[in-house]
Parts: sequence; structure tokens; C-alpha cells
Amino acid sequence: MIKVVVLGANGGLGQQVCKLLGREKNVELISVIRDLTQQSENKVFWDYLSRLPKAAACANVVVNCARSSCYEYNIRFNKLIVNSLSEHTVLLNISSNCIFAEPRGTLSKLLFKGDAYIREKAEIEAITNEHNNTFQIRPTIVLGESGWDEFLARVKKSKKVFVPKVSSGAKVKVIYANEVAEFVCSLIKSGFKSTVEEELYTSILPLEVLLNSTVEYSATTNNYFNSLLNNLFMFFLVSRFIPNWVVYKVQSKIISSNISKVNTTVDNLDIQGMTRLYLSGAHTK
Repeated sequence: MIKVVVLGANGGLGQQVCKLLGREKNVELISVIRDLTQQSENKVFWDYLSRLPKAAACANVVVNCARSSCYEYNIRFNKLIVNSLSEHTVLLNISSNCIFAEPRGTLSKLLFKGDAYIREKAEIEAITNEHNNTFQIRPTIVLGESGWDEFLARVKKSKKVFVPKVSSGAKVKVIYANEVAEFVCSLIKSGFKSTVEEELYTSILPLEVLLNSTVEYSATTNNYFNSLLNNLFMFFLVSRFIPNWVVYKVQSKIISSNISKVNTTVDNLDIQGMTRLYLSGAHTK
């Protein structure tokens, strides 16, 4: 019998991992919850502000699916996880292949460090790698996950979708949320003998196929925005010149004011911001 603790058990991926592991007879499943009133034998409360509870810290395996919308908060609680774990506990950190994203253009690529999401994932990987028994699980575009599902729903409602002309021939790596959960569970069941690739995906799709829409190529070659001013701002924001904490603060304000969201009209959608980079950057060649 192995004890497996799932952090972020109420999230989309966490629920699927718990569902699969709950069927295994040799697994004692513990869900970490934030509501103290719901604590039970198989549910352990954690406030994500103090050390991980002993019942979780001494588990055989910890699957970290937890994440909030606050970048600094995510950094802090991942430090707490690593500082709390037993040296014998295996940590499965759900990261993202976004850390391999690259813009197009030699100068842009040379100076690129990433937006807040990319930096957060890279920083958390560095933190969790301080624990000897850590596996980094890096899903690609995850279909069935709310963020990408909402984006593709907007695509479906649009008559035309505009992407930069350099996106012609772009291919993106994708995986379904349930497939991520299945991989995590199979890795645990194998005793961690299964191969963990740098990126976790099950298919590579041409951009047009993923979008499943009429795609038109605009004249712009900008990595982020059609507007030269907005594009220049993003160029510096994601560059090595700007420290992580500044990017976290600035991008949080950008998101709250909707500046970085995809611009839409009634009939058309023009993919911009970091979504454009993820779907048509140099890594999609």
C-alpha cells in the first residue's frame, strides 16, 4: 500500500487524478483541501501558508496540481512544499512545456525570458528540483482544461480567425486533460520506471486543425500584438532586462484590465498577446 497525496485535488486535473487513483486497491489516497470544516480521514486541510501537514509530508508520493492566479503566492507555497517533504517522498510537479516557448526573430529569441506564467513555471521547477525525488511533468496545450477550452470556444464562434503570416505551417503539441491524469497514474503504478519525456503530449496538430476554423493570415510578423507600441512593450516585458517580480506585478495588472486577452469583434477573432506566441512562435515550426 502506498500513500499518495494530491494537492489541488478540487481542480480539473486534480479531480481526474483522484478519480483514477481512487480505483487502485493498493493506493491510500489523501486529498489536500482548503476548507477546514471538510477535513476527514482521507482529506487533509492545508492553508498553503504554513508547512505541509505531516500526514502529507510523509506520504510516498505527492502530486502537485495546485496553482492559484497569483504568481508570487505560487512561488511561496512551492517553497513550503519542498521544505516540508520527507526526503523519501516522491514529488510529481505538474509544470508546463511553455518553458520551451520561443518567439520568432533572432534578437527576440536571444533576449526572451518569458512572461509571468513561463517565469513562474521555470522558477517553481528550480525550487522543486531542490528535492531529490522530483519528476517534472510538462503537459503541452491541454484540451479539456478551462483556459484552452474557453479560447477554442471563442474561435468556434468567430467567422474568421486571423494569425500572422509567419504562422503558416505552424504545428502545436496537444494532450487531453484525462491523458495527463492517466500518465501521472501510470507513472505511479510503474514505480516511476516509466519514461518521463521533456514534454508530455499525445499528438501534433497543424494550427488550422487545432483551431478547426477558417484561418486567414495577416501581414504582421509581430510576435505578440499588431500594434507596434504594444508589441514593443511586450518585447521588453518578456525580456531578460526585467526581473521576475516586476513581470509578476505588471502582468497581474494587465490581466485584470483585460489588455492581454484575445481581441474579438462580433464576427472575427485576431489572436494576439501570449496566446499568439504559444500558437505560432518559433517552437511551432
